[in-house]
Amino acid sequence: MAATQPVATTPHVLDRHVGRVVRRFTIGALFGVLLAVTGLVAFTQANSGRVLPGVVVGGVALGGMTESEARSALEGAFGALDDGQIQLVSSRTTGVIRYAEVGRVVDEEAMLAAALAHGRTGTRFEEAIAGLHGVMRPTTMPIDLRYHRPTLAAKLAAFEVLGARPSTDATVRVKRGTFVTTPAHEGVEVDTTRVMSLIDAALLDPATPPVIRFEADSNPVLPRTSDADVARAIGLAERLAGSIELRAGDRKWMLDPTPLITFDGVGPGLAPVLDQSKVAPKLKNIKKHVAVKPTNASFLRDRGGRVFGVSASSAGRALDVEATVDSIVSILDGRAAGAAPPATVKVSTKAVGPELTTGEATKRAPLVERIGSWTTYYQVSARNGFAANITVPARRLDGIVVRPGETFEFWGRLGEVSFRTGYRLGAAIIGGRTVEGRALAGGICSVSTTLFNAAARGGLQILTRQPHWYYISRYPLGLDATVSSSQTMRFRNDTRHPILIKSAASPGVVRFEIWSVPNGRTTTWSRPSVSNVVRGYDTVQYTSSLRPGERKRIEYPVDGKHVAVTRTVRDSAGRVIHRDTFVSNYHRMVGITLIGR
Repeated sequence: MAATQPVATTPHVLDRHVGRVVRRFTIGALFGVLLAVTGLVAFTQANSGRVLPGVVVGGVALGGMTESEARSALEGAFGALDDGQIQLVSSRTTGVIRYAEVGRVVDEEAMLAAALAHGRTGTRFEEAIAGLHGVMRPTTMPIDLRYHRPTLAAKLAAFEVLGARPSTDATVRVKRGTFVTTPAHEGVEVDTTRVMSLIDAALLDPATPPVIRFEADSNPVLPRTSDADVARAIGLAERLAGSIELRAGDRKWMLDPTPLITFDGVGPGLAPVLDQSKVAPKLKNIKKHVAVKPTNASFLRDRGGRVFGVSASSAGRALDVEATVDSIVSILDGRAAGAAPPATVKVSTKAVGPELTTGEATKRAPLVERIGSWTTYYQVSARNGFAANITVPARRLDGIVVRPGETFEFWGRLGEVSFRTGYRLGAAIIGGRTVEGRALAGGICSVSTTLFNAAARGGLQILTRQPHWYYISRYPLGLDATVSSSQTMRFRNDTRHPILIKSAASPGVVRFEIWSVPNGRTTTWSRPSVSNVVRGYDTVQYTSSLRPGERKRIEYPVDGKHVAVTRTVRDSAGRVIHRDTFVSNYHRMVGITLIGR
């Protein structure tokens, strides 16, 4: 086998070949770098003043655009986002909030500045690299969309107020004794809490349409006091409303408690309340009827002004308002508790003392009392001198004192009877007829008759008394006492103490009272015994003294009759002191009416 011999290589040839390859690679690399640098420089120069490629703002590609081009592109894409409105509705109202009102805006200048600044924070080489990177992988920037949240919150709060309706409580009151009610009404409360987050998201979303609609929550607001609460309170009040009878002696009044009721509280706590301050005014009428004024002790004086004696004081009476109110309230409280107390209250009274008591007054004078009195009522006319012939003598006799054993005589105690002393012409019975305008002091018999009756009822001894020609109806039957130029009236003070005559006279009425130290006498009267009645009748007379057809009555028809009345006077032991029978023979009077012809 033949051996293979290695081929010998020349080192010099190999080294030259490697060197050429290295030179070519180096030159190519340098050329490539030169081309790259040249391209980057050209790329940088081409995008100078422009948005780098691959920059997208809110979906709008701004790469390669100049500042003005990019601004126009953003305005075209987002310029209308502040032009729109939010429509709000609730169960009671609607409202509109415009986007511009809450400051919804797109900050285009900020987005433009961000786009222009993207990739330009390093060297030119780095800007070129960033631009090439954007070509291969675009950079997306968000929309800078914003609004003023406090303004939106204020708008929603105003909408809540506008849509709200307060609830109305049911009420009840008392009017004219009846219960008057107003019904309850449910209210509404608007709540925008839920829709606020939805609106917030919508305002920050550029895809939100120009008009968006949201419905706020409307929640019912129940009244504090319902119709059922009022009905229950009225039911309780009706327990109190039954009438209460108030009694004082034989008098009675009915009190309706309904006007005294008010209502207090809310909801289940609403209840009738008795206004106690209104009870007392309801007793005003009762107070007036129950009240009796106290009588002060007083000093009786004679005609000369000297103190004759002391009239006794007496306690008065007044309604005890507080005690009566307590009784009424007690009944109503019982009713409120469901009980059935009596519906009658006996009103409470209290004594009212006089300012001057008998004990204080009798330190100066003896105690006296009215032992007899009488009052006569008459018609003021020409027949009595238009009251002068009664008031003048009555006042003249006021204050006369008759001593024990002394006799009172009517004419003697009157003194002068003349025109000078105040008397006038009046009527008199002359010849069995009533004659007007011809008798001085005509009508004075009303004074003598009234004083006679007072003295007779005081148990004094009657000495002289004469009846009228005919019976005059204003006097007690069988107990009149006429006086004239030939007739008088007399009585004697047959007691152990002086007596005082007191009078009071005014047109139409005259009164006499006899006062003395209490003597224990009592006076009783029989019924008038009437016999021998002769009927009076009317007649007509024609006269030329009157105008034709004119009528004038000059006499009234009066029955004639015989009348007897017996008086019995006893002392404190019951023994008879006087027994008198007063006899009156009254003549018949024929009525006369004149008629002019």
